[in-house]
Amino acid sequence: MFKFLQQLFSKPAPPPPPVNPTHQGPAITLQLQHVNIIDQSGKIVGSLLRRRAQNKESLAQILLEEGELIRHAVRLGTTMSKKRLRLLEISAGSLLQPELAQLAAQGNMLLLNTNTALPDRGLSALQKLQKAGLGLALQLPATWSSEIVAQAQWLAFSVNGKLAPDIERLARRIHVQGLEKPMLMLDLAWHDEFQLCQQLNIAYAAGRLFHQSTWQEGPVEAGFLRIMDLLNLLRQDASNSEIAVSLKTDPLLSFRVLAQANSAAEARNKKIDTLDQALVAIGRERLYRWLSLLLFSLPGQEKPNPGLLEYALLRAELTERLGSQRWPQEKDHLYLLGLFSVLEQLIHRPLSQIVGLLKLPEAVCAALLHGTGPYAPFLNLAIASESAQCPDAKLLVACGINANHYFKVYYEALLSVEAASEEA
Repeated sequence: MFKFLQQLFSKPAPPPPPVNPTHQGPAITLQLQHVNIIDQSGKIVGSLLRRRAQNKESLAQILLEEGELIRHAVRLGTTMSKKRLRLLEISAGSLLQPELAQLAAQGNMLLLNTNTALPDRGLSALQKLQKAGLGLALQLPATWSSEIVAQAQWLAFSVNGKLAPDIERLARRIHVQGLEKPMLMLDLAWHDEFQLCQQLNIAYAAGRLFHQSTWQEGPVEAGFLRIMDLLNLLRQDASNSEIAVSLKTDPLLSFRVLAQANSAAEARNKKIDTLDQALVAIGRERLYRWLSLLLFSLPGQEKPNPGLLEYALLRAELTERLGSQRWPQEKDHLYLLGLFSVLEQLIHRPLSQIVGLLKLPEAVCAALLHGTGPYAPFLNLAIASESAQCPDAKLLVACGINANHYFKVYYEALLSVEAASEEA
């Protein structure tokens, strides 16, 4: 994790790669959801791409949008990392789409749902695609034929709206039906559901995995408070000497700051030996952002989740990119707003308690605590990207952005964060 933070901040971040004109987002009303897939340890192993369903859809609309979804997935397959599994959700009725052959060549995987019926020649088309390299997951419960179930590598089910006893019974039924096939739990909304996934020995999970339904009691972890103090000193424009004195109370943190500074100074072949020199070499703005990210990799955290940093980085990147066109001079405020909106998932305490420990700009506090102020729509739009629901049209208007441009910005942020994670 420290290596990851070093790579992010040891040199200025390169500008985002130019987006291919074909990667401009859907040309029709299709809106997408991208969800990380994690294993039982919380490590990100892949991602699920699906379309956001509308109310009262016709069969023709479903097939039209799924065709565009497949073409979009193929375009993404040429730009995104090949190190992670790519799972695309479509209905059985789309198995005859010709672009699926390209998806198979990229080594991706289908998740078949039952929104439409299996077409004639659907089974033979699926068998041909699997021979070409396409993986298969089936969503249950459903009346899939024994032939299709036998071909599937994974079985999946949604926990949306289900209580724990119902989830447990469904998982056991699928386990019996699936003959020991790995299972994927979809649409998780709470950390408690992920814990249930682990207890049931379900291999993979996808959804909003870090929301807490209960909070811890007692004091905040000491290392977290030390970084909070340093962040406050930086916000208050304290001198480098004052900051160095505070750093010296934590030898491990001092060592990491010196290592970070020497990494930044490597190109100049200059050895940095003191904390005062280190603070100058790093720079105050970069130190603030580095310390903010360090909150997500503190030793001694209770059950840290390896995917939480990437989750926080994507929200921070997206909030910054969405808002910086309106406030180009306040990019850092927008970035911190997105990053700190995930802090309660990190330390399992209410955001109001955490924000009270920080001296943040008024607009950041208003958006975090009350969902008000000029920054709030951009944070809300970043959060909406994690939901299965389409972003509200009024929210897009409030941010001064249309749906296609929103998804273009979303995938630019996604590619940037994923590239940084893969380099680590």
